[in-house]
Amino acid sequence: MSTKKPANSKTPTMRFRLDGHWWRVKIMRPPDKELCWGMCHYDERTIYLHPKAMKNDLLGTIVHEVGHATIPPTDETHIRELERVTCAVVRWAAGLNNDQITIGQHKVK
Repeated sequence: MSTKKPANSKTPTMRFRLDGHWWRVKIMRPPDKELCWGMCHYDERTIYLHPKAMKNDLLGTIVHEVGHATIPPTDETHIRELERVTCAVVRWAAGLNNDQITIGQHKVK
């Protein structure tokens, strides 16, 4: 994984590999979607995270959009359930751990 900003750009961007392909995550308003916290453009292999999501529901938005990227095409209802359950489990587990969330470092090929 890399967390580079593209040259001559102010858009925070990271790259990751998924199923042998490079994907990008950009912190910017999803194209033509002012009210969405995030969007997964599967054909472009790009996930957009709205800057407002950074202060609202970042974990849920990331889980939701990565869900679209990893298991397409997926019904929106299933993705929302993935988001809901994942966030509930994280809140519960963090509560058992003094409200701390640990993030592991997984090696990516």
